[in-house]
Amino acid sequence: MHQLIIGCLYKTKLFINIFYSYRGGRIHYSDSGKGNVIVLLHGCLESSEIWGVFAKKLASEFRIITVDLPGWGLSDVYGAVHSK
Repeated sequence: MHQLIIGCLYKTKLFINIFYSYRGGRIHYSDSGKGNVIVLLHGCLESSEIWGVFAKKLASEFRIITVDLPGWGLSDVYGAVHSK
């Protein structure tokens, strides 16, 4: 069973930031707006912050969820960390 942690790290004018407890770590996502849902995922070497202005504009007409994939942004790292 997974536990939802609604611990707001910070809240902006439009977005509420939430952490979801998963496999011993936390996945960060933000949620804003109302209506049909659009989930925005970032690419490699980025975070959900990449969506900034675009997400804010969409939130006026849709419910927008942006996710920090594991190991990026405010989400925890899962597995081994490799470095040279």
